Amino acid sequence: MIIMKQLFIFLTLIIITTAAYAQPNVIVDTDIGSDCDDAGALAVLHKLADKGEVNILGVIFSSGKNKYGIGVCDAINTYYGRAGLTLGQYKGNDVGDATNTYSLAIATNKKRFPHQVVDSATELVSAYKTILAKQPDSSVTIVTLGHPNGLAALMKDKKGRFLVKQKVKNWVAMAYADTMTRDIVVPDEVFDKVKAHFNDREIVELTVLIASYNMNARVMQALRLDLEPVES
Repeated sequence: MIIMKQLFIFLTLIIITTAAYAQPNVIVDTDIGSDCDDAGALAVLHKLADKGEVNILGVIFSSGKNKYGIGVCDAINTYYGRAGLTLGQYKGNDVGDATNTYSLAIATNKKRFPHQVVDSATELVSAYKTILAKQPDSSVTIVTLGHPNGLAALMKDKKGRFLVKQKVKNWVAMAYADTMTRDIVVPDEVFDKVKAHFNDREIVELTVLIASYNMNARVMQALRLDLEPVES
């Protein structure tokens, strides 16, 4: 089933960063694969960059079971006129979703979706370090869409860990949405972090949006409805 589970998380980033920073420098770390949510989030990021509200430094693909995700990232970057963005890729095959809903079709069709990279790019820790080393101290926001495999790998690297401490100001993840989805009851420590960034109205809107997507996912799963059936 196609579940739009993370696009609203990226909208959270929009509210936080545009409110607090003039033009945040963003590295997006995605596990883009069988669902279209991360593709939509990356598209939103590019539109924000078009408006001058964010500066995209690079895109990290942190899954390995479907190697064509990196090609999708390159195709999206190219479509929005940013073919030169630094790309990083996880080289293992033990993480992610191997389902090929659209990744293979996009990554291998350079004629229909103009781009250069198909299934291989610079190893992600090396890409992360190259990007971070060029940035001013405390100036980078890392946005994690999905699992934090890429960031975890970076933190295990001695130089990578140093660069994170020196260069990264914010890590935007989806703790509030994950907690609502998996545990239902949100602990005080998670909710307090939400309150630090949003007013009461924004918290209500964000909470309703997360709950709405959860409801949508449950209805689709229960009725076995595929929002994007494979064409015969």
